[in-house]
Amino acid sequence: MEGALRMIESNNAEAFNDSAEEKLDKGDYQGAIDDYTKAIEIDRSDAISYCNRGLAKSNSHDHQGAIEDCSKSIEINPDDEIPYHIRGCSKATLGDKKGALIDFAKAIEINPNKLETYENIGIIKFGLDDHIGALAAFDKTIGINPNDAVAYKNRGWSKKELGDLTGACEDWRKAVDLGSEGAAKSLTKHCIEVALLNGNQSKDKAVAFIRSGIAKRISGDIEGAIDDYSKAIEIDPDNAIIYYNQGVALHQSSNTDAWDFYDIAIETNPNFALAYFNRGYAKDELGDTKDAIDDYSKAIEIDPSLYNAYNIRGDCKVYLDDMQGAIDDYSKAIEINPSYAIAYFNRANVKKDLGDTEGALDDHKKAIEINPNFASATLLGNGSCHPGLANKNRFDFAPLYYNRGLEINPESHSTFNPDFACEYYNRGNTSYALENFISAINDFTIAIEINPNHAVAYFNRGNCKYMLKDFEDAISDFSKVIEINPNFALAFHNRGSSKKELGDLKGAREDWKKAAELGDEDAAKYLKEDCE
Repeated sequence: MEGALRMIESNNAEAFNDSAEEKLDKGDYQGAIDDYTKAIEIDRSDAISYCNRGLAKSNSHDHQGAIEDCSKSIEINPDDEIPYHIRGCSKATLGDKKGALIDFAKAIEINPNKLETYENIGIIKFGLDDHIGALAAFDKTIGINPNDAVAYKNRGWSKKELGDLTGACEDWRKAVDLGSEGAAKSLTKHCIEVALLNGNQSKDKAVAFIRSGIAKRISGDIEGAIDDYSKAIEIDPDNAIIYYNQGVALHQSSNTDAWDFYDIAIETNPNFALAYFNRGYAKDELGDTKDAIDDYSKAIEIDPSLYNAYNIRGDCKVYLDDMQGAIDDYSKAIEINPSYAIAYFNRANVKKDLGDTEGALDDHKKAIEINPNFASATLLGNGSCHPGLANKNRFDFAPLYYNRGLEINPESHSTFNPDFACEYYNRGNTSYALENFISAINDFTIAIEINPNHAVAYFNRGNCKYMLKDFEDAISDFSKVIEINPNFALAFHNRGSSKKELGDLKGAREDWKKAAELGDEDAAKYLKEDCE
């Protein structure tokens, strides 16, 4: 009888752990903590329960509690690297950098291929002015993942601090090539003039102007980029890459001449896959979806490994109601790059529309598992609450990099800050897409705490509150959006919808009128239908 009772208790603990894990995945950290606590009360010898509860506490900013739970997990099982890593992150966040380094060193001793641990070591050592140690850590990170843009950027700063400006510039250029926006400013400030001075041959000067243009574009100086590309064209008028980059810069500034430069790039080099890709994007923006598909298909024909072309062609097929074709394209993108989170996310949305709920949830979970900081959900409203900001899940004009929140910022000396607003904002979007509105509100709230001027986080949190029929708080959020950005038409629209739900038709009419003045066509319709 005693043995039977112990088996029941064990099963209960397992059930609580399963429930906690599900809540942790959904961002319900307090619910996860509560369930892990119940599991621990049943089985106090389970190291994993303590470790996972520590992770949940860390995510909810209870770093001291996370340290205590991870310490208990280590006491039970000292051979698991994960609690050392979590405890190290919490120690670093609380300012105990040396203690964090000890934990990270132990985690690496157990698992010498943990990329994130080396990154954290490098960042902490940089903050402690141990630039040689930081350089060694970033070397290890790049050795594990040669396409880690943040590691190149951070290693570049370490090299600069050690007096190796040439090496720093090389690393920053690599980071820019991999899509890191943070490296562009460093490259522009410290490297471009050196490159121009050293460019003795005309081709070298053209290359220097190209690099300068790329850095300026990424840092937001579009006019400066266009000027640099124009100079490069004067030096090397037969270089398709220059025309392509000029098209990218013009495209980013909404200049319709971009299409012409993509045409010239293709004429100069008919096998330029990315030129077809971006010309397709330009056509798609102008509503020419079928011709856009032709360009994406040509890009794929030239370069069958271009997985983002499959993804965006899938988006176009969704627009044309070719759902099976879209799933095929998303699946091909995943086949080429199994770590491509956005393709899982997009495929999940199509599966959901086709009624494959289980398949959709599996793909959603896989997308979040690959990159917890990356969620590209479009917020979907219903009734008279307008949807969130439009997002067709497009790739930008160059490969995008999604910041893990672990970059060196020499200007602010913020050397360890895992709590970037974008992490929580993006996860909030995912929770919204899964209709987990409370979890989404929690994440948007943390994003706002980190960045009090994050207008879209307020907007999306307001949408969540609207969906939960908390119209008064929704109005407060939409009002905050308007305070930050008085030209945010959808905020006026949704605030008007919330006021209407509370019976304030006069206030709704005023907000919809303002939204219509700012270009919101739907607002005019609601004015006519709901306020006449």
